[in-house]
Amino acid sequence: MSLHFKNTPIVTEARKLNSVISWCNQHGLEWRELAREVGLPVEHMHDSQCLPGNLLLGFAQKLTAEFGPHIGVDIGRRTFPIDISPALGNMLDRCDTFAEAVQVFITEMNTFSNNLVYWSEQLAGTWWLCYRSPIPSNTLGFMPMEWLRIMYLLNLCYPFLGCKWRPTAVKMMSSHPQWPTLPEELRHTTVKFSQPYGAIAIPLPDHCPPMMLVESQHDWLDTITRLVQTFSPEPWFSLGWFAQVLGVTPRTLQRHLAKRGTTFKALNETARKNKAIALLLGSEASITEIAWQVGYNDMSNFNRAFKKWTGETPSRFKLKLCGGR
Repeated sequence: MSLHFKNTPIVTEARKLNSVISWCNQHGLEWRELAREVGLPVEHMHDSQCLPGNLLLGFAQKLTAEFGPHIGVDIGRRTFPIDISPALGNMLDRCDTFAEAVQVFITEMNTFSNNLVYWSEQLAGTWWLCYRSPIPSNTLGFMPMEWLRIMYLLNLCYPFLGCKWRPTAVKMMSSHPQWPTLPEELRHTTVKFSQPYGAIAIPLPDHCPPMMLVESQHDWLDTITRLVQTFSPEPWFSLGWFAQVLGVTPRTLQRHLAKRGTTFKALNETARKNKAIALLLGSEASITEIAWQVGYNDMSNFNRAFKKWTGETPSRFKLKLCGGR
């Protein structure tokens, strides 16, 4: 599946995996090898990193194949706004009304990634909290992630509407699952599948203003740069691998980068340099540990690269800048 290369690549923040990883750990399920198989940076992953949407879906599909088709529902039941973003969770805690919470949720969620857009609208007297993904709904891994999202949206509503509240209707982009029954929370809900966008019916006042659909405006080079920063420490990271993830040829990727005045090598080197300097100045990690964290298993190669970047060895660079502290 291509990441819409002519536009900005479809990405999300690694923090969206927190609830998935937490659920696997709680149930003693080995998820790391499955994540490595699809190319996720298991050893170096942190919340603010940018991840390609297709790798996330590939991981979801492997989890589903390994641990069962209901994994999206099970994880979604245990996913709350604070799991996606502590800041979002705190903002929602300060909301006095459900309408205010919906507005905060839509505004904040649309800043996290460009693999989903959220909005609210009123149709035939019913208010809907809506979402849409640019990824085709028949993509492997899409269905478990959408079920996770639906259950997560219910958790968004419960603090304001009560734990016994249920939506009267739900729309899903995915096709109907091959399950005998739907999740208990939706047994008495009208659920429509294979819809152009997903949504849950919510109770909002008629005078509530809609939150309009605004397509994400992420800069192409900025997104590519963030992806390079995520994967630059990984031993398999190369021009060929990266181009394959983006759904293009290496030559096409280089051509588009050249139009923006840079190259894959330059982006990769800058990412490693900036991370090495940040770790040297802002952590207690040893130089050997820093070398590994930026993608070097050999100290002589790291020292050589660092001296090329800064004119100094890592130890001398740190001594000059931090020696007097």
